[in-house]
Amino acid sequence: MKPIELRDIVLHVVRVAAALLVLGSASRSLGVAFLASLALFFAAFSLTHDLAHGALGLPRRVNEVALCLAGLLMLISGHAMRIMHLRHHAGRADDIEGAGAHLTAWRAVFVGPCNAIALRRAAFRFARGLPLRWQIGETSLNLATVALAVSTGSRVLLVHVAVVTVLQCTLSFWGAYLPHNVPSWLVSLARPFAFTRSPTILNLICHEAHHENPKIPCQQLAR
Repeated sequence: MKPIELRDIVLHVVRVAAALLVLGSASRSLGVAFLASLALFFAAFSLTHDLAHGALGLPRRVNEVALCLAGLLMLISGHAMRIMHLRHHAGRADDIEGAGAHLTAWRAVFVGPCNAIALRRAAFRFARGLPLRWQIGETSLNLATVALAVSTGSRVLLVHVAVVTVLQCTLSFWGAYLPHNVPSWLVSLARPFAFTRSPTILNLICHEAHHENPKIPCQQLAR
């Protein structure tokens, strides 16, 4: 059994908690809410990614619950993300998540919204039994969150819904095209900041290492 990666878990929790705290107290500033929502999305994305690979060494049931909660912060189904991401790593012909890597940058942006919908539909199609029930519950909670934001008119929630919607709809570019086609100047720009162990930065400079070692937490890729 893989040992628990306690340090990585703590870093994930601190990042998510800090972003949540700032977002929750940003009702008077839409700019702060926007930045906090961005930070929360990428902190949750990194956590969900490690959970999808089982890279943190958590017990199975704990990992399943954590995967659900982390996905909810991005208004996605964590279990759907895991299904599609593991198909990407397996190099499947129907790899929807990685499709943007084989397009031009502008084409990856253009097809992003359709790709986001296709990912959700395909994840439902590929799931059976408990994973499917997880997806149904998580998707229902995603929709409930959007309904709550609209019905209450909460500026913070509405900003968060808008931010995560845009990021989901541009995933084909920043999550597929860019890591697989990262220009050398961007690698050079990001490399000096690898010491921060930011998963966003490490994903740019160590993406091939991740494909070779998916069970290693993203925050350890710089090694």
